[in-house]
Amino acid sequence: MRYGEKQVIAMKNGKTPSITKDQKLVREIVYYDNKVSSDINFEYNGNYLTKLYYLDKFGGKNKEPVEVIF
Repeated sequence: MRYGEKQVIAMKNGKTPSITKDQKLVREIVYYDNKVSSDINFEYNGNYLTKLYYLDKFGGKNKEPVEVIF
């Protein structure tokens, strides 16, 4: 495998975090083979995490997101 091919593979897989100005993680999308593998959303009340929504798209099925309340 050449160096250029490894670089393309690295770009296909990864995470994309979304962070607010006060350094809170709002959303994280995980990619595998240029497709969305999972999507995680975070909700805060002040400095505390109150809800987490997790949507697993890896199996290819359209599922409802799982809601976790803290």
